[in-house]
Amino acid sequence: MRLAKTLKTSFLFTLVIGVFVSMVMVRQAAPSEVGDVIKDDGCVRQGVEAGCLILKTFDEKKTYNLFFPDGKKPEVGAAISFEGVKHDGPTPCMQGIAVDVKKWTRIKRRCPPEQKNEK
Repeated sequence: MRLAKTLKTSFLFTLVIGVFVSMVMVRQAAPSEVGDVIKDDGCVRQGVEAGCLILKTFDEKKTYNLFFPDGKKPEVGAAISFEGVKHDGPTPCMQGIAVDVKKWTRIKRRCPPEQKNEK
């Protein structure tokens, strides 16, 4: 009888810990919902790291590292206006201010071709 009670207690403890750990992991993976809204516009560029998209503002004073949680992304070279919130957590993309984009639209402006650094 005592063994059965110990097994039940161990099972419940393990279950509670498992639920807690899974909640924490889901919370970390979710994009930020709070914080200051970031709005800007510029040209979408390929980041240095594979799969990373950045946006250089038209005045080239700011660079953003863009994440699109809904999966719909602009093409490289597009001029866009976006609205989002600061990304919560680390990213593999090491350029610019990390932003979770909530909405974006193409704008009627031309982006100049990217300048390649020549040695």
